[in-house]
Amino acid sequence: MAAADAAGIAREAREGALGLIRQGSVGRARAILMEGLASVRAHATGDADETLLLAALVQLAAVELTERSLELALYEIGRATTRSPAVARLESLARVALLALRGDSDRALAMADVLGRVEDPELEALRQGARAMAARTGRLEREEQVLRDVEVWARDNDAPLVRCKLRQWQGWAAYTRGEYDEAVALLEDALELAIDPRTRMAALNSLAEACVEAGHYDRAFAAAAEARALAAQYRHPFHEAWAEAVLRFAAYRTDRADGVDEELVKAAAELGHTSLEAQVNLNEGAVAWRRGDIATAQRLIRNAHRLWRDVGNLPGALLTRAFLLALGEETDAATVARLHEHARESDKPGVALQTLGLLVLGAPPHAAAVADAARRLAARIPPRYRNIRREVASVAECLRWIDEAMS
Repeated sequence: MAAADAAGIAREAREGALGLIRQGSVGRARAILMEGLASVRAHATGDADETLLLAALVQLAAVELTERSLELALYEIGRATTRSPAVARLESLARVALLALRGDSDRALAMADVLGRVEDPELEALRQGARAMAARTGRLEREEQVLRDVEVWARDNDAPLVRCKLRQWQGWAAYTRGEYDEAVALLEDALELAIDPRTRMAALNSLAEACVEAGHYDRAFAAAAEARALAAQYRHPFHEAWAEAVLRFAAYRTDRADGVDEELVKAAAELGHTSLEAQVNLNEGAVAWRRGDIATAQRLIRNAHRLWRDVGNLPGALLTRAFLLALGEETDAATVARLHEHARESDKPGVALQTLGLLVLGAPPHAAAVADAARRLAARIPPRYRNIRREVASVAECLRWIDEAMS
């Protein structure tokens, strides 16, 4: 710190941290902000300095993209020396982002609407991003409405960062609808609009994951490898973990995974991001299952099931419960009936079809009961994607399991 007084240190800490946040250097940014907050609180420079640093801490948490970082921001907000309206709004914003990250879409969207527009453009971009993230895990029609609202806001804020984020949100909306090639095109646009390492990392990882679903594996490997190198350079744990996970997703789907990556499973547990941890456990469990290591597969799929169940991610919890059934775990008729019912009502046909396919793999007598629902789900998936392996299995595999059980 070059400033000669405590108030100057606070201003310098905020400016220095925001510059590092734009680079994606989250560890260094956190160190500076915590020193700045300590200085403000020790020397009582004023509520305004503390609020500015707390706002930067919320921005940092949004860029770190882990539940732990948002919980730490909420902890520091709870220690604020004043409970001004500005501090209360920061607390609400951080809670919206945390709920969205955990997949609690109903509460996140409701709280975001109550909070309303935030004056600071970057904090408002955070709120809009949390709304878009929350909508992805909820009902499809609500996601479309939220995205329309976000697009209206983005047209009034035509900054490069906003244009990049909008393309990412539009890409993820297409991804959720199962329109993977459209998602890839939109996310390639987002990558072109990326203005700094922070936005480039996010765009690369988003693009890589969409390419995996579209079956563009060479592009997926290349984009994820670039994201991993960039994240390692700037020491961004989440983006490095996400890139590593996407590389593993692509390896599983192309039969290049020659064993379970236990090191990645352990690292994901320490990251503080429930959804990514669950995805890693599901992927590595599927790798173990394909290799005939049922005990390891059961352990990893139980982990994924627990994680998704605890945060209320119904599609993920149903898929992993059906997978456990296919892996030989016993269940009762009521659970099987619930799996069938929820899968039939799902607006995510790919996950729902895999749920039914795995259910039949574990309980063949139910094939006749789920066959019609499975075929209706398959009909909603474009033909070009039907032979592409998804989280566990392809459309073609699931339908084959059902047909074989009925023959």
